Amino acid sequence: MKYYAVLMEKRKEDEAYLVTGNLKHFPMRTYVVTPREMLDIIEESR
Repeated sequence: MKYYAVLMEKRKEDEAYLVTGNLKHFPMRTYVVTPREMLDIIEESR
């Protein structure tokens, strides 16, 4: 869960995401996404 702790610290300053193919090990949150979801987020921001 080290990555999750880093994510939570970074989210205090910026919008940050945890990209993982293994969602079952992390809480269901809008900022924990699959690689496909991250690509969609990037595409939408263009």
